Amino acid sequence: MTTRRALCLAAAVAVMLAPALARGDFKPFKKGGDSSENRTGLWFCVQLGGPGKVLPVGARRYATKDSVTDGVALRVDVKAGEKGTLTYENDAWPTGMAGITLYAKSSEPLEMTIKGKATFKVTPEWKKIDLTWEQLGTKADKPDLGYMFAIGLAKPAEHDVWFIIDRLGTEGPAFDSSPAITPTAGPDETINTKDLVGGAEALAPTVARLKEKKPFKIIGFGDSVTAGAQANRGNWGLKPADIMPCLYFSDLARGLETRYGYKGITPVQKGWGGWQAEQAKSKLPEVLAETGTEDVVLIEFGANDMGWAGKSPDQWLANVKVLVDTLKKKTSQIVVMSPTTGGSIPKLSKEISEKLRAFAKAEKVAFADITRWSMYRGEKYAWAYLANDYHPDIMGHVMMAEILETLFGAPHFDWPPYAAKK
Repeated sequence: MTTRRALCLAAAVAVMLAPALARGDFKPFKKGGDSSENRTGLWFCVQLGGPGKVLPVGARRYATKDSVTDGVALRVDVKAGEKGTLTYENDAWPTGMAGITLYAKSSEPLEMTIKGKATFKVTPEWKKIDLTWEQLGTKADKPDLGYMFAIGLAKPAEHDVWFIIDRLGTEGPAFDSSPAITPTAGPDETINTKDLVGGAEALAPTVARLKEKKPFKIIGFGDSVTAGAQANRGNWGLKPADIMPCLYFSDLARGLETRYGYKGITPVQKGWGGWQAEQAKSKLPEVLAETGTEDVVLIEFGANDMGWAGKSPDQWLANVKVLVDTLKKKTSQIVVMSPTTGGSIPKLSKEISEKLRAFAKAEKVAFADITRWSMYRGEKYAWAYLANDYHPDIMGHVMMAEILETLFGAPHFDWPPYAAKK
């Protein structure tokens, strides 16, 4: 081989190898078997105020089509005066990486921060952000940011703003300055709450009671979601008494009091972690003793039934029917809720929705289809209001309460709200 041919061959090989050598190895944030890529929004939780300062929730997160990878990213809407800080309990940080990388864009130029240490600028156009371990106040050979990662605005927003983050993780051994990405734009598909709830006519007595400003109870009868499990994820300093006012049945009571202008709606918690509707039959005497003829009962089972227990939608509803029939001895004001995602529920979501509607019509009760709310855009969008695969965090509970409120006279609305505003 001539020297000239050898040099040309070496140059060609160098060109072919250069992208691979320059490109960093990207690793998304990991929590158990989930990651910031395959479960967008899952395990991210809005950092809230201390006891007595949780409500109103000052930031909300959504899964959005406006992304740089996989057609889905995490959007955070931040109210004026808030930072919209997200927490994430990452597994052990990998070694051999240059630092943390992400893509970000925002409603207007904003300054953001990670752990209150490294700050960076975000604009209305997608921008790749690379932050070395040294910038984050730790060392590359043994990176340590504590058990909880945090990202948010560097200072409280002067007015309502939003930001989107995507492809969030670590990268190394060097940062990739020109990765291959294909941004996906919106608009995001919306769903109206009219398509999520039904049977409101059965609740006419409660609406009349609200208009007359009469007292009654809202009883949450359910599993670990009703018990408040994981609702304080990312805010572990909040005790059960702190989060009780934020749980879906309790926040519904608060919302109705605000809407109808009086105090007198008492939330009651009857929740048992890990339970199925079949097990709940044993608690019917206790729930009946708490229930008056004027009270509302929200039945929230199904995640355990059709999740880890592997029951079919028909089996779940057959057990719910026993609960409904027994509760009707005391009150006709009943709402049946379908479950959040988790286990095999995403695969059953269409069947769950169809059979819930038929069940509610046959039994003359109201319903709220939480499963359809979670899944109407597909599974990859389903995780942004949850603290883990099954349990909503506080923000998720508040959103569920707002959907439930439309059964009691609140105007219907398109979800997600930001998409409806465009």
